[in-house]
Amino acid sequence: MDAAAFAARLVAEGASPLAVAAARDDVLLVTELLRDGAVADNGLPAANLTPLAVACEAGSARCAAKLIDAKASVNAVDVSHRTPLLAACYSGKPDCAALLLASGADLAIADKAGFSPLQMAAQEGNIECIELLVGHGASANSISVLVAHHVVTGEAVRNMATPLLLAVQHGQEHAVDLLIRLSANVDGIEAPGIDSPGSPLFLSCYQQHNNVTRRLVEAHADVCRPNAQGSAQGGTPLLAAAQFGDAATVDLLIQSGAMSSSPAAVTRALCAASQRGHAAVVELLLRSGADAEAPDAHGRTARDCAQERGHLFLLPLFAGTAPQPPDAAENEVQAAALSAMDTVHNPPANISDAEARQALSGILQGLQNGSLAFASTDPMSEYDGHGPDVTFGAM
Repeated sequence: MDAAAFAARLVAEGASPLAVAAARDDVLLVTELLRDGAVADNGLPAANLTPLAVACEAGSARCAAKLIDAKASVNAVDVSHRTPLLAACYSGKPDCAALLLASGADLAIADKAGFSPLQMAAQEGNIECIELLVGHGASANSISVLVAHHVVTGEAVRNMATPLLLAVQHGQEHAVDLLIRLSANVDGIEAPGIDSPGSPLFLSCYQQHNNVTRRLVEAHADVCRPNAQGSAQGGTPLLAAAQFGDAATVDLLIQSGAMSSSPAAVTRALCAASQRGHAAVVELLLRSGADAEAPDAHGRTARDCAQERGHLFLLPLFAGTAPQPPDAAENEVQAAALSAMDTVHNPPANISDAEARQALSGILQGLQNGSLAFASTDPMSEYDGHGPDVTFGAM
């Protein structure tokens, strides 16, 4: 949000003239208002937002300096428990952050969601703020418990996070590189009982942040390390890359020793790639020693997974020959079924759930008998976030 829009919003919400002047970087007006008796901490009472926090979010170091000289509180918190330092780190204003730190700002105060200034800066990729905070004593391996609410149930969900995990999650390549140079633990930090993304490398592979993945591997992250907790518990980086068909990342992981993972973990990755028809990944894994006949936790081999999903073009790979391109009609059926499933799970605003399911029923009835079924169990559904998966092949 630019300065004019920020100031206009504050005016609309009933902020004090001092806060509005700070948002506009109007240092002369700020000086005049303070001289005429304006209270330095009186900004937007409804949100407990101070003019200093406004100045720091807007990046007005000049106004921030005037307010600090007038005894504005550098550690005042708003209704979200956000300090001026958090505002500066969120919006990427290192000059304001430096001024606050020199004036005694507490770099350990977190907001209601659990974000410390360093974690906020890491998530937003604000590398100058990261350097400042670590230079003033913040730890690159600090841990916060972040609190969010489940989008369906509304229940509070706790996630352990480090600055590196947050930078990885949001694909902040420069922040990841800086944090590694500042001695952040590339394998993550675990805390029992806290739902955690766990492994930075798993997370980068899952989010498909390939440059971040390469940087972590270069920094000697453990390519076999399973994810610690959460819905993806036990998943390896190899699994995350394989399920998305990212052959380049799979190859990078293999070259870096990922085939030393447990046989069960390698089989899980092979089955995930087979379920999704990722021929290049299946071929890479088989060529690197994956066992095509090994069953996964559900008793299915990679061949079974390919057949269930109708990926018959993969079957020659399991016999040691080149894969055949998928049949065009088979692709058409699969595309129609997956489109129908998407309509059910994400119906347009003008379509009710009942109408979406009726549309699905019509499409399914139009497909050949015995060519479609619903899988009762999908070992990868924990990563997909979808409901029942469509499986192809005879019932």
